[in-house]
Amino acid sequence: MSRTPRRQLFALAARVAGPASTEVEHLARHAGLAQGFMGVIAALPRDASRRQLFLPLQLLESHGGAAEEVFSGTQTPRTRAALDQLIGEARDHLDTALSLLADVAPRQRPVFLPLSLLRRDLDRMSRAGRRSVRAQRCDRGFRSCGRYGGPSRSRPFKAG
Repeated sequence: MSRTPRRQLFALAARVAGPASTEVEHLARHAGLAQGFMGVIAALPRDASRRQLFLPLQLLESHGGAAEEVFSGTQTPRTRAALDQLIGEARDHLDTALSLLADVAPRQRPVFLPLSLLRRDLDRMSRAGRRSVRAQRCDRGFRSCGRYGGPSRSRPFKAG
């Protein structure tokens, strides 16, 4: 099982909110992977400007890309294909996590609220032109959440 920091944070927070279970651990694993993949994608412009690459090199090379393409700040069809694949894998983990949400205790569901914004972020990253590897200013505050408390009222997070 993956021992990613994001997975561990989800699992620990869920244990504080309610009893530990295999369902919670499974949900935390998929939630952590989805959020972790999104973190790599979102940080790519900043990381590339520093000549750091956290995008798996094997993934990039499997599409014929190279690290220098990412560092140059130019989006090529090869880097775009690698990002599309990573976005697809993040969506798969997100879908699995959201489907597992019903299996955990209602008092543990709010722990997974960060997932409510992940689909929108993945959709934005998948649009052409939104995945430039040039560094961009990123200013996210409460405005990104819509109205405060909105995600907690969405269907997957409702109790019972």
